[in-house]
Amino acid sequence: MKDQVAVVTGSSRGIGRGVALNLAGEGARVVVNYVNRKDKAEEVVEEIKSLGGESIACQADVSNKEQVDAMMVEAVKTFGRIDVLVNNAGIVVFKEFFDFTEEDWDYTTNTNVKGVFLCSQAAARQMMKTGGGNIVGVASISGEKVTATTQTAYCASKGGYHMLIKCMAV
Repeated sequence: MKDQVAVVTGSSRGIGRGVALNLAGEGARVVVNYVNRKDKAEEVVEEIKSLGGESIACQADVSNKEQVDAMMVEAVKTFGRIDVLVNNAGIVVFKEFFDFTEEDWDYTTNTNVKGVFLCSQAAARQMMKTGGGNIVGVASISGEKVTATTQTAYCASKGGYHMLIKCMAV
């Protein structure tokens, strides 16, 4: 990963944070993406820098095309290219089927499927300018089987995510 540039969505905490730190540990320059927790994203950036790495925090809601495009432009402006995109951002709303609202559904599917589409398309366009790259998907077994009755939209969105990644690969 030496000198490669990685954009990791949802990397201010959890799995994304771990991925960002591991990539930086392997020599990648890392764009730490967050939506609301700038303080947490800055902590990850500072940890990467304290280890001798290069990193920036970039706010973007992955379900918003303008924000995603701006994040990819910022990555290229700062580091010159994008070599890796890790689609990690995802959310789950825990409610029984009949308690789900349209807003809950849209929030979940817009983040978990539309966000992957927008980020992948924007990153791939940048990658093509410099000879290609890699897009990694952090998925869930919930995309293949029901894991909880309170995860209707999550399971449906992760199923869509699985197929989206497969279609992109083809």
